[in-house]
Amino acid sequence: MAIAALIARIALWLVLAPLLPGIINKVKAWVAGRRGPPVLQLYYDLARLWRKRVVMSVLASPAFIVGPAVAWVAVAVATLMVPLGPAGATLSFRGDVILMLYLLALARFATAWAAMETGSAFEGMGAAREVSYAVLAEAAMIAAMLTLSVQTGSVSLSTMLAPSVGTSAVLLAVGLFTVLLAENCRVPFDDPATHLDAHPKARSSVDGKDGAGALLQRMVRLVGSEDRTARRRRGAGTHRPHPARSHRSDAGTAMQRGAAVTGVLTD
Repeated sequence: MAIAALIARIALWLVLAPLLPGIINKVKAWVAGRRGPPVLQLYYDLARLWRKRVVMSVLASPAFIVGPAVAWVAVAVATLMVPLGPAGATLSFRGDVILMLYLLALARFATAWAAMETGSAFEGMGAAREVSYAVLAEAAMIAAMLTLSVQTGSVSLSTMLAPSVGTSAVLLAVGLFTVLLAENCRVPFDDPATHLDAHPKARSSVDGKDGAGALLQRMVRLVGSEDRTARRRRGAGTHRPHPARSHRSDAGTAMQRGAAVTGVLTD
């Protein structure tokens, strides 16, 4: 039964992942006064790429094939730890937030590694650009997860991403939304609609089935980032004072929460 639920959750992520970018592209076209591509266009692109043959550079090693596969598996496993609405998370345990951060970093490393395997300066620029954004996005993500850990006294995503209220929840949701834009190459950090000559991408030499996997991996990452941000935005508009504030100072509360988290991490 657990295996069936795991397979069903993975299938749900994979089926719904191309839908969100399709809706985003349609809304962007509507705002610009254009008709835009169909909402299901990315499903057609995935089917087209899946039918194509993989073309490899003569300089590429087997890591050119292994890199996208490792990145895809890492992102897929990381999404299983993110609570999906009322259904919760498929994989949930103490410290899963640390594993999720490492898996996302592994996916980025594998993508840059595969790009460098082509021996192309164009791909090298794309890999350097990918890693440059990672320096900012991953630092912000780690800071956000530390804040949630101190706030909730837990290192489990199911508890940390529970909807909360107050000004801190609003600020944290804004920060996670900014990370979402940077992580998924969205305006103002990047424009996925621009030509590759203007913005070299680390995935531009991946084609065929590997290209379909890389494209789907990016979509799954976008949906997972949006789910994390949406769970923090929910209920953030209402302010409810913490019950401990009536008899304890803010500094004392922060110190107690920090000690509690330290105890959880070192237990």
